[in-house]
Amino acid sequence: MVGKEATLRLERGAVGSNSAGNRSATLATNRRTSPASQESVRHHNLALVAGHVVDNGPCSRAQIVRDTGFNKSTVSTLVGDLCALGILAESPAPTRGSIGRPPTLVRVSGDHVAALGLEIGVDYVKVAALDLAGDVRFGETVENDYAALGPEAATAALVELADRALALLSTEGLVAVGVGLGVAGLIDATGQLRVSYDLGWSDVDLVGMVRSDLGRPELAIGIYNEADLAAVGSRWTGVGRGFDNFVYVYGGAAVGAGVILDGQLFEGSHGFGGQFGHLLIDPDGPRCGCGARGCLVAFVGKDAVRDVTGIDSWMAQNPGTARIWLDALMERLRVGDPGPTDAIARVGASLAVGIDALVNLLDPEAIIVGGFLAELLPWMNDAITDHLNARVIGRRKVHYPVLASTQIYDAAVRGGAAVVLTRVLADPASITPLTLN
Repeated sequence: MVGKEATLRLERGAVGSNSAGNRSATLATNRRTSPASQESVRHHNLALVAGHVVDNGPCSRAQIVRDTGFNKSTVSTLVGDLCALGILAESPAPTRGSIGRPPTLVRVSGDHVAALGLEIGVDYVKVAALDLAGDVRFGETVENDYAALGPEAATAALVELADRALALLSTEGLVAVGVGLGVAGLIDATGQLRVSYDLGWSDVDLVGMVRSDLGRPELAIGIYNEADLAAVGSRWTGVGRGFDNFVYVYGGAAVGAGVILDGQLFEGSHGFGGQFGHLLIDPDGPRCGCGARGCLVAFVGKDAVRDVTGIDSWMAQNPGTARIWLDALMERLRVGDPGPTDAIARVGASLAVGIDALVNLLDPEAIIVGGFLAELLPWMNDAITDHLNARVIGRRKVHYPVLASTQIYDAAVRGGAAVVLTRVLADPASITPLTLN
């Protein structure tokens, strides 16, 4: 994949994509116009069996036969092929003291296939490596003022981490099959970062820069909005795994939203969807980095929270009390300091206005909150609940939970890797067979 692939299908642990220039595939364009070849049928069946194991966890070949409707011989061949590809593995079931030989179970293998997730933030770069079973094999963050240092410095630092991750994967016998890169900003269909108001960058070919610095032309690299990747990461191994319709609100210097509708990541017709932080809250409000007034991020973003709580001034008067502003703020909240507590309740009320719009418009199963806002959620919950109870049309019939992410700061890099890995599960035959020892 070069640049950005458009539509991510996140159904049954698998991701598919349309071409970058065709974001809204119609029934007509999806309809087959010629008979399926034997090879295409094989690809479909491999994906079906791999998806069954992802959905159901370790299971016997007999269970796969029962659930898929394939005959025993077909399942045996497909499982054997998936094991040869490094997608699945077989091992004895736990005995728990039973007599006789334990049954053999088919499971997703985390021993051979992996992918990298990369993220560029205003003041950090981050890399994670995940294996196909969803386990994190590598995770590191480097902090610096990358918005000011610029794209070249950010991608150089990012690639240094990626090199270390790839070296570690190699020593552990894993093959990296791709890279997913996340950044706050508008990513167009060609994979260009058109603008990031938070980073202060525009018209940057981050994919090309990473590819050049990394020097690994065999690795496919895709670029996505970080909030979109956070939603994918949450659905891969986080709180979102049980939902087909949810919104992931990603809080940092930027505030964005990744929207999953019917198992599909919604990006909009131009790839610019999910700009949650730029919902209008107050037309006379403070100026946003985008140039408009009263955007949500100006009330609930990191800079806004630091300002309204006065935490920077408090830290200056109490040196050595905390390493970073958020630690200091959490400390004041835990002891019930009325100033910060009231301020965070007001932040929660502003955030609730945005969540209210999402719920009334999309009717999701849940709202998931990540980033620093997830850590503050316990002190915002009452304000959010009161607002949603007063404003959401379906409140008397439906409960709309607002949940804290379990991957508070790692959802985007996990999602970057997950985009690649779920694509492998959607078409297992697309990777080169691995030599198993």
